[in-house]
Amino acid sequence: MRSDLRGRTALVTGATGFLGAHLAGELVARGATVLCPCRSGVLALPPHDRLRPVRLDLLDRTGLARLVAACEVDLIVHSAAVDGTPEDKRLRAGTMIDENMRMVSNVLDSARRGGVADTVLVSSSDIYAGSVPWPIKETEDHHTDMRYAQDGFYLSKVYAEVLAEQYAQEHGMRVHLPRPASIYGPGDDFGPRSLRLIPRLISQVHAGKEVEIWGSGEQTRTFVYVADVVRAVLAMIEHPVHRVANIGTGEQISILALAHLVGEALGMPVRIRRDPGKPAGRSSRDLDLSRMREIDGRPPVPLLEGLRRTVAWYRRSVAQLAGDLHDVPAVS
Repeated sequence: MRSDLRGRTALVTGATGFLGAHLAGELVARGATVLCPCRSGVLALPPHDRLRPVRLDLLDRTGLARLVAACEVDLIVHSAAVDGTPEDKRLRAGTMIDENMRMVSNVLDSARRGGVADTVLVSSSDIYAGSVPWPIKETEDHHTDMRYAQDGFYLSKVYAEVLAEQYAQEHGMRVHLPRPASIYGPGDDFGPRSLRLIPRLISQVHAGKEVEIWGSGEQTRTFVYVADVVRAVLAMIEHPVHRVANIGTGEQISILALAHLVGEALGMPVRIRRDPGKPAGRSSRDLDLSRMREIDGRPPVPLLEGLRRTVAWYRRSVAQLAGDLHDVPAVS
């Protein structure tokens, strides 16, 4: 892989969150200078002379455009998003769509005004709706089947892609849209209100708690290790063969099997209680990864190996995490 990122000035949104922190760290490691805007709280970023925190609300359109222009940013990676539980996505759909879309609009407008060479909007495999053939190709998206759902996160991701596509066509911009499956790995939020399944399972099993699984537990999911996502996203910039690409693995696993696999990675027994009366949620989607393999030919980390790495990090950090648990931030 070429070192085209060396010497570039990047702006990474969500750099104090899970994926954003990994993206910012890898960009610095590859020689870029990285600006990390955050609207509130302490910017908990590792010290580095090329990793620069900036106090800025991404909803501030003028402030963001001024920062991009003043620092001559030539790469924006937008990974910040308002997310939530399934109930949040339904009951706070209006707020979620509004804030996510305003952030995306501001990022795209700032990139256009500032002449940014590459803009990455981290999307999601959740944008695929309805009954589509498996494995799902990138073309089986809103161009094929524009569906409505009472889900603010899903709708905001679909609308963001539509806006990005139109901006790119109208203004000749280079916009990249990676669509990762469920991400996991070191540095995730393992607190009691974590939005992701794997850190919740790890923390519960590690604490000896009973794991509650909604539905039958036979519903399947697909997970991708965070380092694989970072590598694939940056490969999309360095080798712009495809502007839209699924990012994932070929492994699918049921929720029940995943709980036992977490126990295996921890070396601890797992106690499970199923609640068939609760909604099982959306079944996993088998993604076509042909484009990902063209962009980045390295095989992704197998799930069990990724879980072992994540567990090792968690055990090293558990004492510190116990003292630092906090609510999931609105923008992460």
